[in-house]
Amino acid sequence: PSIEPEEKMNVWVLLLLSVVPHSFSIFQELRVDIDYPGDDIQQIYSPDASHCQLACTEHSSCVYFAFLRSDWTTDSRNFHCYLKYTASGRPSQVTSVKGITSGFSLTRQDYTTRPCFSSLYKDTNFPGLDYRELPSSSAEECQKACTSDPYCRFFSFTTKSYAVADKRQTCFLKYSWPFPMPPTITSKNLHVSGFSQSLFKANESYKQECSEVTFANLNFPGNDLEQLSAGSPQHCQHLCTIHPRCNHFSYISGSQMRCYLKYKPAVNDPVKQDGVYSGFPSCTCKPFNITPFENVDLSGADYRAVVTTDPGSCQNVCTEDPDCHFFTYVLPSIPDPVHRNKCYLKRVMTLPRPATVVSMAGVVSGFSLKGCPDLNPTT
Repeated sequence: PSIEPEEKMNVWVLLLLSVVPHSFSIFQELRVDIDYPGDDIQQIYSPDASHCQLACTEHSSCVYFAFLRSDWTTDSRNFHCYLKYTASGRPSQVTSVKGITSGFSLTRQDYTTRPCFSSLYKDTNFPGLDYRELPSSSAEECQKACTSDPYCRFFSFTTKSYAVADKRQTCFLKYSWPFPMPPTITSKNLHVSGFSQSLFKANESYKQECSEVTFANLNFPGNDLEQLSAGSPQHCQHLCTIHPRCNHFSYISGSQMRCYLKYKPAVNDPVKQDGVYSGFPSCTCKPFNITPFENVDLSGADYRAVVTTDPGSCQNVCTEDPDCHFFTYVLPSIPDPVHRNKCYLKRVMTLPRPATVVSMAGVVSGFSLKGCPDLNPTT
């Protein structure tokens, strides 16, 4: 029997990838109505295939992806972005499916750490993660407001045709973490973990140094915005500083290592509580380098391991590697010789990432233009 042209292409792709495992670099273009089924490692939401591709590029393990577009009709998984991995670096299958766009992660040459997402997505909503709303006459004006706001990473704008009359022509500014968030932070003896120093050098929006100010054995009860894992009180203070609404925090030390970001216009007086550190954001200061955490493991998100002599050398290797966000170093006194002196380099996705993406009439969504120097009106 004869083979259809699309089947021939799929067979050719699989044959080429089986012969030359790294030949996926020639497939940087997106492949419309092509699916790479299976091999999923994570599912996120993206407004388009380009955003999904950049998420795959930033992920520590992702090699290729599949994105279910707005015209996907088989079920309700529109805007799902599936990040995928195989040890061989090639898809297990290639199939023709309407409504799916697939592709591979970008090469280092094609990747930028300050992505530009300039598109406006009509009849598309990014629900949640709001921290501010303001009246606006157009989606373009809303995008300009988002770009000018130091915390805004993306937005949704309700048009004159939006179903809820009293919310029409409203601009909702939204936030997601720009700072790398380790997937798991645990107490572990003979491990030292920390962040790349380049993360702090890159922030040019702060003008002066400041010292750490936290108060030991004091707790601010209640008024929680969000709770997160953090490696130290200093780490928790940094998270409070870069959050758009946090104006005080409390950190539980010991095995819990929980950071409670809080907001209240008039902050209550703290109460005494052993093992709790509290404080305020260093809002007008340059965030200092976060001191490495002793006996702490930032587990997961590994992409490379090297042998170094000490934690400081491991941090230097991480700082010099543009892909590295944070690290864990295993001390030579650990019983298992396989891990002694190992420096595990790690990275996570930091691109602006909506909590979810849905189709909604009368809503236009988009991203800040801070990563678009040619389009950014503030540069």
